Amino acid sequence: MPKKLIKYILILLPVLILKTGWAQETELIIDSTYVSGDLGSFLSEINKKGIPGVFYNQTLVPEDESINLFYGESVISFLEKNLEPYGLFIITDHQGNIYITNDENLRSALSFNSSTTIETTSIQTPSRDIEIKGSYAASIFTIGGKPTGTKKAVRVTGKALKEEDMQPVIGGMVTVEETGEVVTTDRDGYFVLNIPPGKYTLLANSMECEPRRVGIDVRNSGEFSFTLPPRMVLLDEVVIRSDLYQKVRSTKMGIEKLSVKTVKEIPVVLGEKDIVKVAMLLPGVQSAGEGTSGFNVRGSPADQNLFYLNNIPIYNTSHLFGFFSALNSEAVSEFSLYKSNIPARYGGRLASVFDVTTLQGRHDKFKLSGGISPVSGMVIAEGPVFKSKASYLISARSTYSDWLLNMIRDPQLKMSDAAFSDFMVNISTPINPNNDIQVVGYYSRDNAKLSSISDHNYTNNGFSLHWLHRFNGIHKMDFSYAMAGYNFHNKNRELDIAAYEQDYSFNHNEIRLNFTITPTDQHKITYGINSVLYNVMKGDIIPLDEGSLVQSRSFEPEKGVETGIYVSEEWEINKHFAMEAGFRYNIFNVLGPSTVYEYPEGSPRELSSITDTLFYGNNKIIKTYHAPDFRFGIKYQPTTNLSFKAGYNRLHQYLFLMSNTIAIAPTDMWKLCDYNIRPMKGDQYSVGVYANLWQGALELSAEAYYKKAFNIAEFKDGASFYMNNVPETGVLQGILNSKGLEFMIKKTTGQWTGWVNYTYSKSVITGIDDFTGDLINFGNPFPSNYDKPHAVNMVLNFKPNRRVSLSGNITYSTGRPITYPTSIYYVNGQQYLNYSGRNEYRLPDYFRADLSIKIEGNLLSKKLAHGTFIVSVYNLTGRKNAYSVYFKTVEGVVKGYKLSVFGSPIPSITYNFKLGNYAN
Repeated sequence: MPKKLIKYILILLPVLILKTGWAQETELIIDSTYVSGDLGSFLSEINKKGIPGVFYNQTLVPEDESINLFYGESVISFLEKNLEPYGLFIITDHQGNIYITNDENLRSALSFNSSTTIETTSIQTPSRDIEIKGSYAASIFTIGGKPTGTKKAVRVTGKALKEEDMQPVIGGMVTVEETGEVVTTDRDGYFVLNIPPGKYTLLANSMECEPRRVGIDVRNSGEFSFTLPPRMVLLDEVVIRSDLYQKVRSTKMGIEKLSVKTVKEIPVVLGEKDIVKVAMLLPGVQSAGEGTSGFNVRGSPADQNLFYLNNIPIYNTSHLFGFFSALNSEAVSEFSLYKSNIPARYGGRLASVFDVTTLQGRHDKFKLSGGISPVSGMVIAEGPVFKSKASYLISARSTYSDWLLNMIRDPQLKMSDAAFSDFMVNISTPINPNNDIQVVGYYSRDNAKLSSISDHNYTNNGFSLHWLHRFNGIHKMDFSYAMAGYNFHNKNRELDIAAYEQDYSFNHNEIRLNFTITPTDQHKITYGINSVLYNVMKGDIIPLDEGSLVQSRSFEPEKGVETGIYVSEEWEINKHFAMEAGFRYNIFNVLGPSTVYEYPEGSPRELSSITDTLFYGNNKIIKTYHAPDFRFGIKYQPTTNLSFKAGYNRLHQYLFLMSNTIAIAPTDMWKLCDYNIRPMKGDQYSVGVYANLWQGALELSAEAYYKKAFNIAEFKDGASFYMNNVPETGVLQGILNSKGLEFMIKKTTGQWTGWVNYTYSKSVITGIDDFTGDLINFGNPFPSNYDKPHAVNMVLNFKPNRRVSLSGNITYSTGRPITYPTSIYYVNGQQYLNYSGRNEYRLPDYFRADLSIKIEGNLLSKKLAHGTFIVSVYNLTGRKNAYSVYFKTVEGVVKGYKLSVFGSPIPSITYNFKLGNYAN
C-alpha cells in the first residue's frame, strides 16, 4: 500500500471523528460576521456556524424579507422581533436549537426537560411536526376505536410514508420510547407492534428522512399511517445516513444498503452515476479493472451474483462493455447487497444478491426532472393517474457519445460508433388498504461498432407484476411474476478468412409466492416457493461473407426449470440474543430437446472417449439435481451499541457464465448445468463485530469469512467455448477456496460524512476434477483471476450548506493475477513461448483518486425549476493503471506492453434539473 495513502487516511480520520461531537452551547450574538440582506440569508449564516441550528417550514417564513442588523443584539431577540408581525413564534431547546412555528399553543405547552414528552392535538398540520430534543408536539393517532378494557397486547399495524412524494419508507426504524421495542419497516413501508392499550410515543427515522415522534392512543387492534419529512430544514444537511443501530441490532451479516443520495454524491467517470461502481467502494466488492462489466464479491467469480430490479433479473448490468451502468441511477430508490446470510427466499447464486428498488411515481402531483452529462441525457416523469388512485414513473436515457470518438486520434477508433439507451416504467396502485399492485417494465439497448473489425448489438428487457395482499396485521402475501431476456448479435471481421456472425438469447421466466407471518414481536416467519424456467438459444455461427472460411455450426438450445421451497424464521430470544434460521430445498430439472454424450466413468471427457449418444425430445427430463440449502445466523448484543454475530450459508447454483476473458464481455454466454456438467455448491462461514459510537454518528464493523465452493467451471488450457458444441470437453470443475477480513468505519452525521474500509482477501482455485481426473496447472492451486489480497476505499463528503457539497474518493487495490511468458525455446527452428504457471504474476497495483463539487441553484420556495451543476474529475492524479499486460514478438524479440483505460484525468460537467424548488 502506498505510504502517501496511509498518511492521508491517518490525517483525515481524526477530522471525521472530532467533527462528530462538536457543539456550540453559548448564546448566539449578532456580530460583524453577519451581513444585512434578506432573512433567508441570515438564517443560512446561523446554520453555517453549526449547532445551535434553525428549524423551520420554508412556506411559513418570509425568506425574501429585507432586514437590518444591529451588532450586539441576540439572535433570538432579533428573530422574535422580526417574525412576530407574521404570526410566528420562537422556541428553543436545552441545546440552544431554534424552532420557528406559527402555533402559540405549541410554544406555551412545550416543556424543555429532556425526559418529558408533551402531546397536543392543537397543531393544524401534523405533517410539519417539530422534533425537539426530548420534547415533541404532534397529533395523536387514535387506534382501534372502542377500548378493549383489558391490558392484553393488541396488534397495531403502521405504515410510514415519505412526506415529499408519499413513497413508502423502506428499512426505517420505529422505536416505542416507553418500552424500548424496535421494529423496522418493510419494502412497502409497513411495520407491526404488539403492545397493550395505552398512550405511546413512537420515534421513527430512516435513511433519507428527518426523525419524527408520533403519538398514538392504542385502544384496540387497528391500523394507521404517518409521514416523515425530507431532510430539508437544517441547512448542514446530512448526505450519507444509515438507519440508526440497524447493523448492531439486526441478525444479518454482510449486508450493505445505500440510498440514491449517496450514489449522487460520489464522483464517477464522465459524470454518469452508477450504482454498481459505487458498490465497488464497499468492503469485499471489486472488479477486474476499469471499464469492465460485472463485479466480484468476496473472492468469487462475477457469475455468482444475482442482480434484481424490482424482481426482474438483470443478466447484463452495464452499457458499452462495462463503462456505464445499464440502470438509470436517478430512477433508483435504494439498493441492498447481501454478501452473507443471504435470505432463504433467494436461491441460485453462491456469492451475493443485489436487490435494487426503483422509485414509485408521486400520488399527489406531476413532477419532471432530467439531466445531461458529456455522454448522455435523461428525463424522468412521474405523477398521479385515475384521480390519484395510482401513480406512474417513466425514466428514459440515451447517449450522444460519438463526438468523443471523433476527438480520438486513433483512426480505427475515429471510425467507430457507440450508442446506448435504456427505458423504465413503474405503475403502482393501492387497490384498497389490503391490496397493492405494481407493474415494472425495463429495456436497454447497446450498439457498438469498432471500426471495420466488429459489430456488437445487445439488449436487456424485463417485466414484473407484483401483488401484495395483507390478510390481517399478522399475515401477508407477496406474489410476483417476472420475465427477463438478454440477447446479442455479434459480427467479427478481425480476419477476413475467419469472419463470422452469431446470435444468442437467454430468457428467464419466474413465479414467486412468498408469505410472511409475525405472530409475536419476537417471531417473524417467512415461507414460500419460486420457480424459474430458463431457455437458452446459443444460435448458429455462420460465415459473414463468401471470403470467410468459417464453417457453419449449429448449437442445440438448452432448457431447465429451477424450483425452490423455503422457510425461515427470525427469533428474538431476549434483549441480548437473537437468531435467524432458514431452509431451502432446490430441484433443478434439465429438459430436452438435447443430444447427450456418455463417457467412461472417471476418465477425461474428450470426443475420442464418447461411449454412447442419447437423444431426448422436447421437455423430456434429462436429469434431475436436488439438494438442500441452509441459512443460520446468531447475534449476541451485550449493549445497545455493540453486537457480535456468526453465520453459515449453504447455496447451490445451476447456471454459470462461460467466458474466455478475465472481465465479463457482452458476448459471454450463460450455460445451464446439464447431463455432464454438475451444479456448483458453496459453503460460507462468517463472524463479525459491530459497534456504534456517539449516538450512532460513527459506525464500526469488522467481519471475517471463509468460503469453499465445489464444481467451479474453469476452461481447460487452450479451450474455447464459442466454437465448441460439446462444452463438457473444454470444461473442468474444480474447487474455490476464499477467505478474508473486512473492516469499515462510517461517519453518518454532520458536515463531514463518509467511510473508510480495508479488505484482506485470498481466492485460490484447485484445478483437479475428481469426477473426470482432468487437471489444470498440473493440479497445483493457483490464484483466481479476481484475487486481489489488499483493497482500501475512502469516501468523503463535505457539505458546508445546502447549496454546496464536495466529494472525493480514494481507491487502492493489489493488482490482479496474470500469466507471463518466461522463456523461449525452438523446435526445428520454430520459435515457441514457454509460460509461467497459471496466474503466477500480478499486474501493478491500482490507485485512483476522484473529486467532485455539486452546486445547487437558489433556495427560493417559489420557482419554476431547480438546477444543479456537478463538476467532477475522475482519476485526479492521472495515474496510468494497467488494465492488462500483453506481449508481441517483434523481429524475433518478445516485447511486453501495458494497456491503460484511463491514463489521464477525466473532467466532466453534469447538469440536472427538476420542476419546482430544491425540496420538491
